[in-house]
Amino acid sequence: LNLFPKYWKLTNDASPFAVSVKNESQARSTFSYHNNIWKVHILKNGKNLYILQVGLAPPVKGVDMKINNCKKVIKTIVFYTVVIICIAILWQQAHLPYERTEYQKIAENDTEKEQSSVSFPEEYKKTVNDSFAFDAKIITGENIDYENLYASTASIVYPDADKWKTMFLKDNLNYEESCFETESRNGDRLNAEVYDNELEGFLRLDAEQGLYWKEPLMRYLVQVLHMNGEYGAEDPMDNEAVFRDADDLSGFDRTQAWESACEQMNQLGIEEGNLQYKESYCMHIEDLEEQTQRLLRDGSLSAQDAKESWSKDEEGYLFYFSQTLQGIEIFRYENIRDYPGMYGDMQVYVMKDGLGELQIPVLYSCKLEKKKLSLVSFDKIAEVLEKNYGSVITEEPITVRKCQLVMYPLQKKNGVYDMVPVWICQIGKYQGEGRNESYNYIPINAVTGEEMVELEVE
Repeated sequence: LNLFPKYWKLTNDASPFAVSVKNESQARSTFSYHNNIWKVHILKNGKNLYILQVGLAPPVKGVDMKINNCKKVIKTIVFYTVVIICIAILWQQAHLPYERTEYQKIAENDTEKEQSSVSFPEEYKKTVNDSFAFDAKIITGENIDYENLYASTASIVYPDADKWKTMFLKDNLNYEESCFETESRNGDRLNAEVYDNELEGFLRLDAEQGLYWKEPLMRYLVQVLHMNGEYGAEDPMDNEAVFRDADDLSGFDRTQAWESACEQMNQLGIEEGNLQYKESYCMHIEDLEEQTQRLLRDGSLSAQDAKESWSKDEEGYLFYFSQTLQGIEIFRYENIRDYPGMYGDMQVYVMKDGLGELQIPVLYSCKLEKKKLSLVSFDKIAEVLEKNYGSVITEEPITVRKCQLVMYPLQKKNGVYDMVPVWICQIGKYQGEGRNESYNYIPINAVTGEEMVELEVE
C-alpha cells in the first residue's frame, strides 16, 4: 500500500483504490463520507493510514460530483429496470390471450356448476316403511336466483280506503254502511268498514285487506265454476278444465286482461312488480250458459240461484295471483292451518270495462338486507320429515303429498317481519277406502333445515 500515491485512481472503475490520510480522525471522516456507498477498510502501515475502497471507485478529486453522478446512474438503472419489467408483463398479457381465455372459460364453467348446484326436484318419491312414504309434488317458483338470495324484512301495506271507495263505490250513496270489529293476523283488534248494495256490489276494507265483489254478477259466476277441493275432495261437477283451457276472448287476450288488472290495481296503490298469477280462467258466454244448464240438470244448482242469461259484457278472466319476493311466493294466510283456505287467495275478475272482483288479503312492502342466505338441499328437508314422522305409530299410513317453498312473514317486532324461506309440507293421512285424506301442514326452515314448531297450529 506504500506504493499508492496520496490521490490514486486506477483506470478500471471496478478496481480497488487506496487513499492515504494523515491521522485516524481524517480516516474516520473519510470513512463516514463513503460508508453508505462503498465497502471501506482502514489499514495502518507503520505511521501511515490508508482507506482501502473495494468496488466502484470514483476519483478522490471531485468526489462530491462523482458521487452525485453515481447516484444518478443508480436511479436511472432502477427506473429503466422497473420500466422493462412492466413492459415485459404487458407484453406477456397482450401476447397470451388464448391461455387467459381458456382459464376464464374454466373459471366460468366452475361458476356455472356452482350456481346450478342449488336446485330442487319437481317431485320426490320414497317409501320409508309401511306407514310413511313420500309421493310429493315440489313447488318452488320461477326465476329464483338461489346463489343471490338475501335476508329481508317487511311491513304490511294498508289499503288506501279513499282510493278503493273512489274506484268501486263511484260516489254511489245507495250502499248500506256498517262497521264491525275484527282481528289482525297479530291478534290485534281492527275495525272493518263494509259497504253493501245487493244490486251494485260489496266492499270491505280494514287495516290489512281489501275486498270488492260486484253484485249480482260474481254471485252467479262462482256458482258456475266448480273445482275439486284442496283436501282431495272430488267434485262430481268439476269443470275447472273447461274454463282454464278455453281459448282467449276475441280482442282481449289473457296478457291484455292481466295488464288491465295490474293497471287498475296500480291506481289503488298496489304495485304490480312482484305480482304474478298462478291460474287463469277464461269465462266465455257460451261456456257459462252451457255449464249453467249442466248444473241445473244435475240438481247442483237451483233455478232460483241460476242466472237466466249471460251477456258479452260479463265475459272476462278470473286470475288467482300472489305476491313474490326474490321469485318466491310470500305466505299470505293467517297461519299454517289456513294454508289451503280459499279465502286467503288473491284473485281478480277482469272484464273489458272494469273489475268484477278484487280480493287482497294482505300485501307487504319488502326490504332486502346485505346478508346472503343459503338453502339446504331437499334431501335434508326429507330427512327431517322422515326423522320426525317416519317412526310415528299410526293405524293408517302417512304420505307427504306436497312441499312448497314460501317466504314466511315471521314477526320480528310490532309491524315488522323477517321474511324467512320456509317449506310448507302437506302430510296426508289415509282415512279408509272411499274417504278423503286428512291433512296436516308442517313448516321447515329452508335455511337451517329445522322444523318450525312455533308456527304449527293445533
